[in-house]
Amino acid sequence: MMVARKRKSFLAAVVSFLVLAALTQFLTYQQYLLSIRARLEKTQREADVISDKLKAALAQSLSATKTLAFLVENYGVPENFSHVAKNILESNQYVDAIELTRKGVITHVYPAEGNAGVIGYDVLGDSLRRNEALKAIEKHQMFFAGPFQLKQGGTAVVGRLPIFKDGAFAGFSVAIIKLSTLLAAAGIDHSSKDFDYQLSKVNPYTGVEEYFLDRTIPDGVAYVTVDVPDGEWKLYVVPKDQLDLIWRVIPFTFLGFMLAAGAGMFAWYYTDQPEKLKDVISQVKREMADHQEVANRSMHRLTRLYHFTSRINDMVVHATSAEDLFTKACDISVEIGEFKLAWIGMIDRNDDQIIVRCSAGDSKGYLESITPISLKRAEGPALRMIQTGRFVYCNDIATDPLMKPWAKLALDAGYRSLILLPIKTAGKIIGSLIIYADTPNRFDDKEIQLLLETTDNISFALDNFRREELRAVAEQRIQTEKMFSDSIINSLPGIFYCYNREGKFLRWNKNFEIVSGYNSKEVSMMHPLDFFQGHDRALLEQKINYVFDNGEADVMAGFRSKDGRIIPFYFNGKKVAFEGVDYLIGMGLDISDRVKAENALLERKEEVEKLSLHLQNIREEERSRIALEIHDVLGQQLTALKMDANWVRKRLGDDELVVQRISSMITLIDETIKTVRKISSELRPAILDDLGLIAALEWQGAEFERNTGTAMHFDSNKSELLLDRTLSTNVFRVYQEALTNISRHANATRVETLFLHKGDSIELIVKDNGTGFNPDAASKKNSLGLVSMRERARNFHGEVKVEKLSPHGTVVTLLVPISRENNN
Repeated sequence: MMVARKRKSFLAAVVSFLVLAALTQFLTYQQYLLSIRARLEKTQREADVISDKLKAALAQSLSATKTLAFLVENYGVPENFSHVAKNILESNQYVDAIELTRKGVITHVYPAEGNAGVIGYDVLGDSLRRNEALKAIEKHQMFFAGPFQLKQGGTAVVGRLPIFKDGAFAGFSVAIIKLSTLLAAAGIDHSSKDFDYQLSKVNPYTGVEEYFLDRTIPDGVAYVTVDVPDGEWKLYVVPKDQLDLIWRVIPFTFLGFMLAAGAGMFAWYYTDQPEKLKDVISQVKREMADHQEVANRSMHRLTRLYHFTSRINDMVVHATSAEDLFTKACDISVEIGEFKLAWIGMIDRNDDQIIVRCSAGDSKGYLESITPISLKRAEGPALRMIQTGRFVYCNDIATDPLMKPWAKLALDAGYRSLILLPIKTAGKIIGSLIIYADTPNRFDDKEIQLLLETTDNISFALDNFRREELRAVAEQRIQTEKMFSDSIINSLPGIFYCYNREGKFLRWNKNFEIVSGYNSKEVSMMHPLDFFQGHDRALLEQKINYVFDNGEADVMAGFRSKDGRIIPFYFNGKKVAFEGVDYLIGMGLDISDRVKAENALLERKEEVEKLSLHLQNIREEERSRIALEIHDVLGQQLTALKMDANWVRKRLGDDELVVQRISSMITLIDETIKTVRKISSELRPAILDDLGLIAALEWQGAEFERNTGTAMHFDSNKSELLLDRTLSTNVFRVYQEALTNISRHANATRVETLFLHKGDSIELIVKDNGTGFNPDAASKKNSLGLVSMRERARNFHGEVKVEKLSPHGTVVTLLVPISRENNN
């Protein structure tokens, strides 16, 4: 009997031990599975949050490159690239540098300090970089390369946005994000107690996955991955405390075995007390059930919080406005976060108060009774949040002194705890997300950390909205300025043009299309020389090259329209540099009326010159005729009269008075003959016709010396020269006028004359040592002598130059070509 009882007791002890051990180990294993699932969900949410932040940071670089690409595509590279790039960087805090390339060659970079060494680097020519750059061109969208070692040093992610002009690839708008900046923006903190992180990417050349962070992923350890499609990267998030799960389970396992062993011992000793044993087992079951319930509630709470933060982050990414962002944040807080009340309060600095912007869950009108909240109170949660710049929470409204003024209203509405989370823009608090819960001690460290991350993301989204607004304003300003410049260009009286050294038109005004007859598409495909022909085309080509080489020029040429009309135009051009490229910018004015007037004036001038030449020739002929008449007729008559007087004197006898009178008469006749000869020679010296121009010039010089007492020196490289009678006469008259001016104005003591025959031209140089010649004074006196000299020279396509010598004296130079026309 004793043996049977011992056997029964032993059997009961073994069964009790096995049953309880199996039950406790099963519960322990379920707890382990729940812990693993919670940890994986927590890890997944951490990965989602970091992925969203990573995408948001990359979106900033997309915004920066789009802004720069918009400017380049519509207006070309800004001359003040550094100023524009600086403004873009100030609006995008997660972008460290901006580059611009022409094709694949880097032409601009900001900031230049530390980065200038990459200027001239050809991305497409680098076999290690070109594949990812070609992907951006192929996709026509932003593509992130790297992380890799930069040419200028450091590791960074490079986002390249291709720029296309007229459908052709023109270059890249590039944003550079240092790896440290990207990690900070994504919230990847290697000092985190909960997670380890790793970024990887498949090398496009080797096909091998490369890792960029100083972390390894142990084999056999659970982790989650998130693909980041913007750069074909992969983000690994690994919980750090995976081994802790096992160590946390071991005590429960040991405790289960100990409990099973104790149950076995109880069964051994109390086999005869089954009811008591049942009570013990029931107690153990209840304790295990309570433990399971606590674990389930904790799991539900964490799941709800992670789901809440995930929905908030998703909402932040897709929100279109601040109002939409605030409304959805409040709704998600109540619906997903299971809080009793959530509202957004914005700070009104003018009235020092917080006003309600939006809310969710306020079914009892609580907010109407407490808002607006004055910031002039001595104490309160809102004032403390603003003063400290940090979150403020009350885990028991009933006892917290900060909530004393509002405690009764809050408690009556069913609120037991609350938290105020600051909302910031540009680092400055502008409002708060206030959340109420219906239980005390609701907000622990983990929940507060998640809520802070939520408001940080809201603040980040607000900064993005602000940057987008600034970008939209900048684009509008640029568009307005473009419309203004177009209005100015189109209002110009003539045609406006701007083209590069290759003749590619960049800008032109409406008048250009109207005058030329070509539409804008046709003009864009034409070369500036296409509007000219013949000599004008060659002239314009020469002037265009001169502008690009020397800076500016102008020209008059015939502008050929589409219908074949040739329109006289005055064109000017000036070289300007824009984005490192030289352009010619200028205007053309229709000078048809001016050309007609000039042609009419030229015809009139030619007629006057012909008339002047004709009158001079008539005058010279008349003077020659009069000189001949005086010399031949009057001279012969006086000679005959003298001969008769001599004959009479010889036959008068000794009457002295009559003889004297006759002698006086003969003397007077001699003087009259001399006067006649002088008048005849002044009208036209016979030597000019008898001996030629050179002898006449030398004779005139001798006469000048004899009449004025001024020393005269004449020299010539020819002794004789056969010239046309009219040409000889005009050269002689110029010489006479030069000597007359010297005698009247120069007070000279010496005159030197040089006559030169140089092949197909003659040159007469008259130099004196007088007081000198003042061109301005002569111009004011309207000196007809100079006018006559120049007009005579011009009639034979020659010129007269009058120059003042230093220190005193004047030189007059006559240069006349001996052409067939002049020497006919």
